[in-house]
Amino acid sequence: MAVLNFKVVIGLGILYGVIWSLVDQLAQLAFPYCDHPKKCFNYAEELAASVDTRINPCDNMYEHVCGKWDRLHPFPIPGAGGQFRVLQYRILSFLFSKLEQSPPNHPVLAVRRSVSAFQTCMDVYDEGREDTKVSWYS
Repeated sequence: MAVLNFKVVIGLGILYGVIWSLVDQLAQLAFPYCDHPKKCFNYAEELAASVDTRINPCDNMYEHVCGKWDRLHPFPIPGAGGQFRVLQYRILSFLFSKLEQSPPNHPVLAVRRSVSAFQTCMDVYDEGREDTKVSWYS
């Protein structure tokens, strides 16, 4: 049992490492019009757009600075928005869309296995099964 748990931990660690290393590459694909995805978001412009000039900053500094944020960036969970959260969901959405496509002809075996493992897990979940029948040695 301990060997199986060790293998699962190692497998999850490899999967995490591969996904972590691909985030920058996938972000470049998701935002091709940018030199770097972090530069896609002009923080000064975003914050300037969220300023509500109708509110006196001496009365309510938070509402003055962030008053328009919720209207400009609607979010399904009230009060859970934020620039980093928006960026996180954009990148995760793109990452999952890439992982759901057919396994790439990637030269790194770990990438091919990670994509295949993710797709197998999604199939098992979609079908409501409790087994995976994953072959880690193929």
